[in-house]
Amino acid sequence: MNDINQAMKNIKQLQNEGKNLLEMARVGYTNDMYEIFVNTDDPGYIPHFHYRKGKPNNYTFHTCIKLKSPEYFHHTGKEDNLNSKQIKELIKFLQSSSEDDENKTNWEVLLIEWNRNNSQEKVDKNQEMPDYNKLK
Repeated sequence: MNDINQAMKNIKQLQNEGKNLLEMARVGYTNDMYEIFVNTDDPGYIPHFHYRKGKPNNYTFHTCIKLKSPEYFHHTGKEDNLNSKQIKELIKFLQSSSEDDENKTNWEVLLIEWNRNNSQEKVDKNQEMPDYNKLK
């Protein structure tokens, strides 16, 4: 319980200092340990997800990929491009069943999490996954 209380104090202190605490919804990790997630109220209003590897403040790879088309959504610090192996792992991950809900694919969970966490721009929950083999 002390750990939780200390964490709450730390969060309150950061908020009091005016720090922006970004929230995210992690969908999962590919087999080669790239993290897939969406940010809460991402300011770009372009439906996309993040794909990254590394440790906080030291990511070795970070990019964003659009949900409605096989295109990158590059912005500062998120400008990497996937190689063919990463694309195959991404597609395999998105087509696989979610660990949390075996009745949904990770793609379906990604759409749900985008809509749950972004109030300005929604995506049709039946949006088909773009052919990310054509990622450009």
